[in-house]
Amino acid sequence: MKKKISLVFLFLSCVSPLIGFATDQSQIAKVAQITGVSSSKVAKMAEAIDTMAEARRYARAKNFEKAIQLLSIITTANGFKYDDERFARMTIADVRVLSGDYEKAYEITLELNKERALLDDYLNFMKAMADFSSNKDPGMLLAYIENYNSKNKTVIPPKSYGLNYLSRTVRFFEMAGEIDQALDLVDQYFSEKSLKFHQREKTREGLRLLKEALLRDKREGKNVYAQGLINTTDYFGFV
Repeated sequence: MKKKISLVFLFLSCVSPLIGFATDQSQIAKVAQITGVSSSKVAKMAEAIDTMAEARRYARAKNFEKAIQLLSIITTANGFKYDDERFARMTIADVRVLSGDYEKAYEITLELNKERALLDDYLNFMKAMADFSSNKDPGMLLAYIENYNSKNKTVIPPKSYGLNYLSRTVRFFEMAGEIDQALDLVDQYFSEKSLKFHQREKTREGLRLLKEALLRDKREGKNVYAQGLINTTDYFGFV
């Protein structure tokens, strides 16, 4: 059954936010037939995915409370599966990051981890921001980057060029005031190897805008513009 649910989630994740899947009964019936999962369960999963996509749009527009209000509807008490509720709660934590409420984001993450273990890297990511929020010590952020890089050499530049890694690491470098280090990282994404992989013009535009934001930080002696870009666009993932 878990394999069937995973297959449904894969179908819905690909198309649901794009076409209002939850209200398209013919598409729901088609996915149900392909996967062997009941139409009612497919419809509820589609509703959850559509709602989370809408919440992300509100979060990008800095309407954080509306985003959280929508995500809070996705609960087992409202007929959703626990996995839908769990993912919605993780998304709430991500929204809290975008709003700058790092301590609340970490609190939610700890609650989720008690129920079912999360990846250590994700926990450490949230903890570093919460610690920085309380003591303003940039060393917490830089230690996270160093620790992650040392453990994941095969999935970071120059081996790999993930956009989620880029956004998280640039966020931390900027928060720590290490603009030059952030620029050095972004420049690696303009390498021939990286651009061979990132051929979409939208992605390349995002890289250009990210570099411009960091250069503006450097000119003005600030550390806000790159995070602003990451928070309000979908170039680099949700967080």
